[in-house]
Amino acid sequence: MEELTLIVWDYVALGNYVGILLLIAIISVCKSNGRTTEGYFLGDHKLSWIGIGASLFASSMGIERIITLAGGGATTGLAAGATEVLALPFLLVLGWVFAPVYIASSVFTLPQYIHRRFGGQRMRILLVIIYLVLYIGVRVSVNLYACSIVLQYFFPDWVIYPVIIGMLVLVALYTVPGGLRTVIHTQIFQTIVVIGGSAFLAVYAYIEVGGYANLQKRYRPTVTMISNDSYVRNGEQCGYPKESTFKMLREAGGSDMPWAAFLFGYSSNALWLWCADQLLVQKTLSARSLSHAQGGCILAGYLKILPLFLIVIPGIISRALYSNVIGCATAEQCLAMCGNPHGCSDIAYPKLMLGLLPKGLHGLLFTVMLAAAMGDLSSIFNSASTLITVDITGGLNNHLKNRWTIASARISTILMLVVCFAWLPAVHYGVGLSDLFTSILKVQFGFAPSIAAVFLLAIIWPRANEKGSFCALLVGIILGIAHIVCNIIFTEPACGDQDERPMLLIKDNNFYVTLIIFAVTVIVDVVISLCTDEPENVMLLRTTYWSRHNVGSRIRKSQHVANKFLLEEGYDSVGDSWLYKSKWSRYYDNCCGYRSYVVTPERRSRNSAVNSDMNYRSLLEQRSCMKVFLNINFVIILLVAIGMFSYFSILDFIEMY
Repeated sequence: MEELTLIVWDYVALGNYVGILLLIAIISVCKSNGRTTEGYFLGDHKLSWIGIGASLFASSMGIERIITLAGGGATTGLAAGATEVLALPFLLVLGWVFAPVYIASSVFTLPQYIHRRFGGQRMRILLVIIYLVLYIGVRVSVNLYACSIVLQYFFPDWVIYPVIIGMLVLVALYTVPGGLRTVIHTQIFQTIVVIGGSAFLAVYAYIEVGGYANLQKRYRPTVTMISNDSYVRNGEQCGYPKESTFKMLREAGGSDMPWAAFLFGYSSNALWLWCADQLLVQKTLSARSLSHAQGGCILAGYLKILPLFLIVIPGIISRALYSNVIGCATAEQCLAMCGNPHGCSDIAYPKLMLGLLPKGLHGLLFTVMLAAAMGDLSSIFNSASTLITVDITGGLNNHLKNRWTIASARISTILMLVVCFAWLPAVHYGVGLSDLFTSILKVQFGFAPSIAAVFLLAIIWPRANEKGSFCALLVGIILGIAHIVCNIIFTEPACGDQDERPMLLIKDNNFYVTLIIFAVTVIVDVVISLCTDEPENVMLLRTTYWSRHNVGSRIRKSQHVANKFLLEEGYDSVGDSWLYKSKWSRYYDNCCGYRSYVVTPERRSRNSAVNSDMNYRSLLEQRSCMKVFLNINFVIILLVAIGMFSYFSILDFIEMY
């Protein structure tokens, strides 16, 4: 394997990236209000559509996503970009259906929304556990694994621990003190770096193959495109380019991306990812108004058009230029080329960087991978700490003071950093065991359909109640876990081997399984909800799409329950008693998120709780001209998604002569 040699200009690019990032973080931390819960977790509701859109893109475009898209392009072709195109309509669903309800219900987290929608704590606790397992056990591990792949391919003789630890510490340096506001401000810069750097490499790649049309001509089963270790077994060609490479959605049967299975089955996963995942939804909750939240979704939609052209197609180009490496067919050759006996598609993007760019520009593209990894990790840290603080720490103690709330959030982020350190040995020795980390990545899609179904019904069907939703969620989770276990036990056969797995586990039908889980969850929720008591009217106030604009107080007749509602967010920081403190005491308080004065908390009054809800209602107000502008872009985004699916799927591939 080749080794990357960095020169002075590469170090200059890396140094400039780190310097600018830290400068942005310092300015943001100094200006942010990180000493209140709304300031730390939601940026005081002052974030604009630019930051929200960039953050949605950066949080969904981590380093593992870049590796997956480019590698998928190298192995399956344009089908790898179908998930990016499908993100467009679901971003619109987030902005126009889900975000208005989340904002109106004045919540910090999605489990907290479920608590306000249905009451009780069991669904809230269950969802927190699931989200934390997905973030700590899946997102963090796969992100670090992708970092290890890139580092060990570029620098096979390096010890990767210091590099990854340095990156993690750098992320923590601005995430811990700044909160969500600082995370989003840094992600604006990281989005620019990722898009600009990947566009730079894509231009080199398109020039090398003579453009997209010439790539289609070149991508044929010729000597230059077939790996030198290719073979044919059981009628399956291994090491050969796919004939359907330039078709995104393919025939409903007998293909690796059946259009019906993808559009109907994967949609439940996309619904969870964009509309019911704390990692992404939290960005829209920080918007200064609904218009900015919807504008952020629109911007993210336009940005999600780019990965197909900047990452997926360059992955196809990498397969065309380096067929013996990226297209290796036997375990022996793959092991020799990239150290992974299961295939070398994971290095499609790094190989393109190393093979096309001249010396002095490698550092520029290395910053792309660094920015993608850091942007994703900062979102994971912030979202996990929000869940732990609001739903676990705050759930155990409704009377938690503001100063301890922020301290708990920052300690949670530091604990996440420790978890990342604990993952390092596993990802270091797991390079080459891509099947293990692919199985880990599939875990999130075992939980996704049931969570998506419960949130969808909670939003659009007022008759859904706690008993029905909880039972449906349990059933869906059990089915999802069974599906995950079966996928781990019955592994996908190697190329050319007979597929002896059960019919439901064959690759073509995996999306149908998620559709079945989604449908079963919906049916169980509807049936049990109809057979049990209706939810109380107070639970529906501003927690469904149809009641998002309703005016009223969320206070029940029971004084005990009323106090619990009023004190759910803890104490208000009123009645401040200013006391002089020493310099070291103030420094300690600032580091821990405390105020530099003693807070004498007072209980919220009934009127203050109502006024707080009225303030959230004002976030939903939109000017007529702004609504028209946003709706026009809504239609444009939707037409672009339909047009891309149609152009790359419905139209038959035209052979170029």
